[in-house]
Order: sequence, then C-alpha cells, then structure tokens
Amino acid sequence: MKPSLRIIFIVLLLAVNGVLCAQNGTAFIANYDPEEYHDQGQIWDIVQDNDGLMYFAGGNVLQFDGVNWRRIEITGQRTIRSLAHDTTDNTVYIGGIGEFGFLKPDSTGKLTYHSISANLNSADQEFFDIWKTEVGNDGIYFSANKKLFRYNPNDQSIKVWKGENEFFLLFNVNGEIYTGIRREGIAKITGDSLKLILGGNYFSRELTWFMLPYGDNKILMGNQVGGLVIIDPNDTTLAQEVKKEPYFNKYQIARTDSFLFENQLYGGILLHDGNYALATIRSGIIIVNPTGEIIDHIYEDNGLQSQTVHYLFQDRQNALWAGLTYGISRIEINSPITQWNKTSGIDGSIYNAVRHKGKLYVSSNLGLFMFEKDRFLPVKNLTGPDAIQVFSLEVIKNEDNEIFLASSTSGIFEINGLIANMVIPVTTYSILQTQSNPMEILIADNSTLLKYLYNGSWVLKDTCGVCTGFPFGFSTSKNKDVWFINDDKPACLTADNKIIYPDSSIFNSDIVFLGTAQYNNKTLLLSDSCIWEPVDFNNYQCIDNLVPSYLQQNILQFQHYDTNKYWIISQNNNQNRIYAIEKKNNTLIVDSMRYKRLPRFDEFRNDGDSILWIISSKALYQVEMKKNILFYKNEKALIRSAIINNDSIIFKGSVFYNNDSIKKLSEGHELPYSYNNIIFEYALPSFDARSKNQYRFKLLSNGKEDEWSSWTTETKKEYTNLSEGHYTFKIQAKNAYDIISQTNEFNFKIHPPWYRNFGMYLIYAMVLILIVWGLIRWFTIRLKKKNQLLEKIVRERTQEIWEQKEEIKQQAEELQTINDELQFKNQEINQRNAEIAAQRDNLELLSSGLEQRNEEISAQRDELLSQRNAIAEQKELLENINSNITDSIAYAHRIQSSALPNIEILSEHFPNNFVFFRPRDVVSGDFYWFDHIEGQTVITAADCTGHGVPGALMSILGMSLLKEIVVREYITHPGVILRRMRKGIIEALNQKKGSADKDGMDMALISINKEENTLQFAGANNPLYIIRNKAQIKNPDELNIRAEKDNFVIIEYKPDKMPVGIYERMNKFNTVDIQLESNDMLYMFSDGYVDQFGGHNGKKLKYKKFRNILLSMAPLPCNDQEAILEKELQNWKKDSEQVDDIVLIGIRI
Repeated sequence: MKPSLRIIFIVLLLAVNGVLCAQNGTAFIANYDPEEYHDQGQIWDIVQDNDGLMYFAGGNVLQFDGVNWRRIEITGQRTIRSLAHDTTDNTVYIGGIGEFGFLKPDSTGKLTYHSISANLNSADQEFFDIWKTEVGNDGIYFSANKKLFRYNPNDQSIKVWKGENEFFLLFNVNGEIYTGIRREGIAKITGDSLKLILGGNYFSRELTWFMLPYGDNKILMGNQVGGLVIIDPNDTTLAQEVKKEPYFNKYQIARTDSFLFENQLYGGILLHDGNYALATIRSGIIIVNPTGEIIDHIYEDNGLQSQTVHYLFQDRQNALWAGLTYGISRIEINSPITQWNKTSGIDGSIYNAVRHKGKLYVSSNLGLFMFEKDRFLPVKNLTGPDAIQVFSLEVIKNEDNEIFLASSTSGIFEINGLIANMVIPVTTYSILQTQSNPMEILIADNSTLLKYLYNGSWVLKDTCGVCTGFPFGFSTSKNKDVWFINDDKPACLTADNKIIYPDSSIFNSDIVFLGTAQYNNKTLLLSDSCIWEPVDFNNYQCIDNLVPSYLQQNILQFQHYDTNKYWIISQNNNQNRIYAIEKKNNTLIVDSMRYKRLPRFDEFRNDGDSILWIISSKALYQVEMKKNILFYKNEKALIRSAIINNDSIIFKGSVFYNNDSIKKLSEGHELPYSYNNIIFEYALPSFDARSKNQYRFKLLSNGKEDEWSSWTTETKKEYTNLSEGHYTFKIQAKNAYDIISQTNEFNFKIHPPWYRNFGMYLIYAMVLILIVWGLIRWFTIRLKKKNQLLEKIVRERTQEIWEQKEEIKQQAEELQTINDELQFKNQEINQRNAEIAAQRDNLELLSSGLEQRNEEISAQRDELLSQRNAIAEQKELLENINSNITDSIAYAHRIQSSALPNIEILSEHFPNNFVFFRPRDVVSGDFYWFDHIEGQTVITAADCTGHGVPGALMSILGMSLLKEIVVREYITHPGVILRRMRKGIIEALNQKKGSADKDGMDMALISINKEENTLQFAGANNPLYIIRNKAQIKNPDELNIRAEKDNFVIIEYKPDKMPVGIYERMNKFNTVDIQLESNDMLYMFSDGYVDQFGGHNGKKLKYKKFRNILLSMAPLPCNDQEAILEKELQNWKKDSEQVDDIVLIGIRI
C-alpha cells in the first residue's frame, strides 16, 4: 500500500474508533471453545433447525441443544465447509470436500448422513470443496470452484453447471440464487440457465463476499475492495453503476469501507432489526445500520474469543452466532442489557454509578472511574496505588451551581473530570441533599447526623444528634423531614433537627425495615411485610395499591420516573428481582421480562426514563428501557434420548416429519418387562442464560396422570421397576425469561413378564384344575381306606366282647365258691367280735385323747393345703406374665425385622457387601438402613439410646424418619438428612433443652453417586472408615490415616461430636465430599463391637485392635469378612456375655 493511502486509512480508522466508543457497554457473549465441543477450532457455517437445534460445520457436523454437543461424523470427511436448512421438511444439507448430501433420522431417531453426490456420474464427481450450500425456491444448491449443483428433493434429480472460470460462493436473496464467476462478474440462476447480470470493468475484477436484501427491492453487496455498494436487481445493464449515494451517509460509509478494507471483509448477514452484521478476518464483527454507520464493534477486547470470523448466523432469539477460526461465540445483540466490568477498566467490587455532565462514573472498593472514549479511566487521588473505597455518588444542584460529591473511607471528595479533591474530612457511606437549602447536605458520621452547607466551601452547619444504631436509607419528605432506617426500624430527623423514633408498640417486633423512598410527595417505608406510609410520627398505614400482593414482601428499593411509573426490587429466595410497574386506570401493569436475563445484582439507579443502571459487585449493567425486544415464545422442550437399563438407547432425539410437516414421535416403543428401567434426557434449545433453563415432567400410567414435578435444572429423569402397561412421559421447560415451552411427550408400552401373560394364565388355570381333581381323588381313596379300617376294628372289638363275656361267667362261678367260704368265716368273726367288744371299752378311753390330737393335725393339714394352693396360683400367674412378655418381645422382633431394609436393595447397586448385625437381646437398639433414590444410594449404620425394647422403639422411629425424608421427600444430602432427623426426633419425643431426656442416636450416614464415583458423608458421633490401596493415594498428608498394613491404609472421616437428638450444642451437621477409588472398602459401625469385654484380662476390644482386624481382612471378599468378624468376636468374648448391640456395614466399591 502507498504511504499516502496508508495515512488516509489510519485517519479513517481513528474516526471509526471514535464512533465505536459511543456504544453502550458490551453485549453478553457466550464462548464455546474446541475443548468443549470436541472438534477442530475452525467453524465454517451455522444453521438452526425448526426445533431450535444449532448445527455447526467444523471437522464434523456439530449439533448443540443447549445442554450437550453431539458430533455427526461424515464418512471420509475431515472438514465440513457449508450447511443449509430447508424449513419445509426440517432437513439439514451438508457440503464437504468432494462430497455433499443431507441428514436424515433413522428409525431410532439418530441423525445419519445420506450422500447426494454419490448419485452423480463419475465425471461429475470430480470436485473439491463445497464452499457454499443454499436452499433456493426451486431446489438445493451446492457450489464448488469448477461446478455448481442443484438437487431437487422431490424427484432426486441433480442439475450440474460447469464453467471455464471458477465459481465464487452462492448468494441467496429472497430465494433467488446468485453466484460469482471470477474474471466475469455476478450471474443469476434462472431455471436451468446461468445468466451473467453484473459484469464490466468493476465486477469482473471484484470479489463479492455477500449479497443481501436492501430496502424494498435493492441488494446490498459486500466486496473485497469496493466495500459496501447498492445495486438494482431489476436493472438489465450488464455493467450497471454501483451506488453508495443516496443510500449511505458519505462520511459514515467512507469510515466503514476503510475499516472493512483494512480488516478484510469476509461475510455478512441481514439482521432481524434491519441492520447488518459483517464478519472480518482481522477485527471481529461490526454492526452497520442501513445508512452505512458502524453502530457496534464486537472483537477480542470486549469478549469475542477470536478476531477472525468465518460465518455469522442470527438465531430465533435474535442472538448472533459467530463461527470463528478458533471456536464459536454467541452474542446477545438483541438484549437491552449491556455490561461493563474489569475488561472495561473498572477495578474492584462495584458500589455505585451515576452520570454527570454526560460522563459515566463508577465507584468501587478500589476507587472511582470515569468512562472516556472506549474505557473507564481512574480518577486521581481516589484510585491507583493508594486506592480507597468510594461509596455514595451524589450530584448536588441548585439553579446556579452543580457539585459532584463522592463519599469514601477518607472523607468526601468533590469530583471535576478526572480530578478529586477532599472537601469534608468525614467518613460516611451516604450523602443526602436536603430540602431546607439546595446547597445543604446531610451525612452520617457513624451514628452521628451532621449537616454541611456550601458557601464557597463546605462548612459544618449543625450536629443533629446521635442515633441508637447505624442509620441508612435517607430520603427527604415534602415537609423537609428526613426519614431513615435505624436498628431495622424507621426514624425521622425533623426540620428543627430532632430525631424521633416511633413508639415500639406500633410495629410488630419481627418486622424489618429495609429502606425509604419518595413517591408523589409521599414518604414510603420499605419493609419485609409491606410498604408503609407515615401519616404522622405515631400513625402508619400499609399501602397495598402500589405493588401486587405477591410482591408486597421484601421490597428493597423503590424509584419512580413518572407519576404512575416506577421500579422496585423485590427479594425472593435470596435473589433480587426488578419489576417495572405502571398504574393505569387503577390497574397495575407489571413488566419483569427484560430484567430476568440479569445475573445476581445488588441495587439499581434510574437515569431518566430510558436507562437503568444495575449494580453488582462484578459488573455494571445498563438496561435500555426503550429498546423493543421480541421474545421468542414458541420454544419446544426436546426429548433428546430414551435409555433403557442404563445401556440401550431406544430413541436418539430426532424425529420424522409427515407430509403435512407436523412433527410427531412414533406411536410408541414396546419393551419387554426385563427393560422396565428407563432414563429420559431432555433439553431446551433456548440459549440466553441457558444455565437458568428449568424443566418439569410427569408420567401418565395406564391413563392415570401424575401431577407435574417441581421445576428443576436437571436434564434427565430416571424411572425404575415400572410395572407393565401403557405410559406417556411428558416434559415442559421454561427459559431464563420464565416463558414456558410447548409440551413434548414420549409414548411407550411395557409388556408383562412371561409369567403374567395370557398363555401362562391359561396354564395356571389348567394346573389349578388338575390340582383340585387330584385332591378330590386323593380324598376319595383316603375315605375308602378309612372305611375298610373301621370295619376291621369293629370285627376285632366284637370278638373281644364275646371273649370277655365268657371270662365274666367263669369269674361269677368262682365268686360263688368264695362267698360260701366267707359265710363260714363270718361265724368265726362274730365269735371274735364278742372278745373284741370287751377290749373296745378299754380303748374308748384312749380314743378320746387321740381324737383331740387328730383335730389339731387336721387343722395344720388344712393350713398347708391353703398355702400350697396360693403358691400354685402365683406360679400360674407368673407363667402367664412371662408368656405375655415373651410373646410381646417376639412380636416386637418381627416388627423391627420387617422395618429393616432388604439386603437385596444394597446388593443391587453394590453386590460385594455384608451387614454384620448382632442384637444383644431379642430386639436391638442398633439398626441399619439403605435405599436408592434419584441416582443416589443412601446408607447408614445407627446406634440408638438404650438396648432391648426401648432401643428398638428408637430404631423404628429412626427408620420411619429416614423413609419419610429420603424416599418421600427425595433428600439425599447427608447433612440435611441428619438435621431433618434431629428435628423429627425432638418433635416426636417432645424434647426440650435442659431436660433430662437425652434420647437420640449416633450414626454415620453416606450418599453414594455410583455414576460419578463420589460419596458424601455426615456423622453424628460415629465415623466412616475407608480402606484404600496406598498406590491410589495422591496426597496422603491431606488425609486422616489412622493405621496401615502391607499395601493398605485406613482413612478415618471424623463425625460431628453431637448426637441426632436434643443436645447442648446443635450446630448443622457438616457434609464431606469424597472422591472414591476402585476397590475402596467402606465401613460404618456402632460401638458395640469395640466395647465388647473379653480376652485374657476381661477388657474391652477397643478401636486399635478393631482397625487391625479390618486391615487384615480388607482384601478378602465381603462374605469371608463377615465370617472373620464373627470368629474374632467369639474368640474375644469366649464365655462373657455380649454387652451391647452390634451393627457393622461393609461395602466394596
């Protein structure tokens, strides 16, 4: 380039920079580098399909849904040059190197490549890069250097054009297709003919990078040398004159052309708002309006990750995508929000912002900065090596004077341009211009209120008084009183400098006041309950007609810019939100849409009715209130995949279109019962603040519809162990602006298991009939045999009776003989009786003495019988009581056993495990519990207060609380679970601090994410042991290693020293995040094992020996470990009684 021309270009570029400096901040830019999307750096083309999915031409075709990137490989291709999208059937066409075709979903929804060029004859297949692909009115066009192709999707025919000179790109202007021909000019394709429409000296030497619609019927061209020009497509003159006037401003277009020539124009697009985005090789992107003026410049200094831009595309949210030489950038050029941050020259955490005499000033903890040209410059004496915190920025005005003041930790400074001079040596956080005198200010020196007056210099006028707390939030009322907040309650400084506090009985003690404001000559007091208006010092009313009822609470800030228009900040879920409110015909119109894109912020300041300054510690945001925004409201939540049993993908995210261009999923997938676990992955292709996108879902089962789930940012949902039946999974999403998407759904059917199908039910019925028949047959045979047996018994008994009769007859005869003998002896007896009678008289004397003794003995016998009967009754009563107690304890054992989880639940996710559970009595105060929820396995070993029945009751309470918290409320965070259990136990047992009731439990609780191989632990007095191979430990100094043996060490994770229950210290339970390693062995346990007495000296086993046992058995399978624990326990305690319940869980990762 000649020196004179170079000087001209430098001058013009300086002028262009002056234009670019007038821009208002930087748009939000999201950068995606190759490491994120796993492909080459250069991106050559970009399109978006009807579902909102983005496609990028790189080394492969890249697809992005806002959550995940997918690579669609094209066989034999290492670089994709161009893409085009046909909206009529949602087909994406692809141009590569020596290849072109399109993407089409297969029966599973996977996008696959289908070649068009493979159908060409061999001579036409000889071409190289397809630099451009376009969808025209009559087909799909593909451009190579020596050939042009047109594909007709209806009949699959291909038209080929060949030229002597090389073709240069394709241009689509309202469906009409143009192409450049080197050394000839611009040709238009009409039917099957290629007609040169622009030639002559100018176009035959020029390279045209784009042709775009301009106005009603003109075309804007971007040329390599000539810059931007306008042509008339209806002018049939081959060498028509290109024009810049009267379309462009001649001064602005000269600067723009100079910039494009110096930085090498490479492409451009027409934006939805009528402006143009132009890509350059050396300086990023410029936005040009229809008059040729550069209105924005997007390049590396304000966030673009590369200066070289290959392609531009505007998506349906009006954001600009840029394909770069390194990566992809998305610029929210349509957003009304721009930002300034450290890259703009602001250091430190931002406190405040204000515009003064057309200059923007920003204060931070590192000083004060003024925006000049293209960045913020430090203000002298407040910024630099001796930087100080600058808080409030206030412009004090009267009719003749205007003073700009800044408060800081060193005092109050007066600001003039980039110079600051201290005028008041008082540290204060806020400055208020009073109504008493335009040049009077009120400040707070700690808790003391001071008034200063300006009369050539600032002098102290009044010391107004000392507040009880730290005052803030000052505002002046119409009667010149100053209201502020003191100790979370309102206070007032009267015009005669008296501080008045409202009576403490006026407001509830739990009401917190957050600030003050002025609106239509009224003082407003902002609180966490409503907006209050003071009628007088002891009379306040709650105003409910300024904001809707759902915004009444936690209003932090209120500023108005019109009688019936104002902004508020309302805090919800610890996050500030801005609402613009307009009162119209007694109706409140609330607008919050344009503010929802904002990141977290602290406060705002209005700059008239057109600009809102949003202040956060990291950045200053500018909201243009009058910029019209079109929010895309037809978004679709997309089901991206359906995975069964964690390994088989039955749906891969893409669907067909029918002849009416209505998208639908197939009628439904039919799955065998063994595949009744399914995971759905979904996304919302809404890219503004995409991390704020949320989802909700529900599952229709056999016609029964669940409620929608809560909104969540999770992008997948898993259902396990589904029963047979018809199902419909439904998904909705909402974007960062809270716009809810269309509902998408996926239908599927799960067949019953083989043992529950119709054929098996027939077999079951036949088997049942056979069983009934067999039983009847068996009973019949049995009855016959029984009758035969009875007949035999009757015959035998009859024979016995006959034999007995004969025997009795013989005995009667013998008795008669005996009777005769007895009569003879009777006579002898009578004779003797006479002799005995004489002796009887002698004995009667003796008999009377014996009768008296017999009566005494009889009385003693009766008393002994009575005592024996009483003892028998007590024995029987004790036996009944013992039986009842034994039965109750056995029933309690059955209840506790049924409450304990099935070991198979743990084995399903961790097959190599054991649970060593040894109650001291029939029932136990120790227990174990586990379940699998939402991809997390929650496991605990717990030791309740007490043994036996009391301990068992506590264990059942603990297991019930765990089921409620984990299974029903889906809480898997260990610290939260322990905190919720502590609350539940305190409420259930009605415990109070200071009482003697200290029932509770010690426990170790973990939550394992098997997919990510991570573990979270929280403990209440009980630790977690992990035994790990030494070779897998990278930083041993950071771990609490308690013992080691051979190649293994025990890592102890200590618990919080407090139980789950009432305690003098009830802090939150800490949760430890642990990255697991392969073959890690986890142990959780109660203190029953280590406290067992035994050994030679009858002492406790203790932790040292316990850890040695664990280390010695850690490499063994879990079944062997459980046997070793039992053997070691028996060898230790020998004949000693077991002193406590024992539970110990071991899990191999």
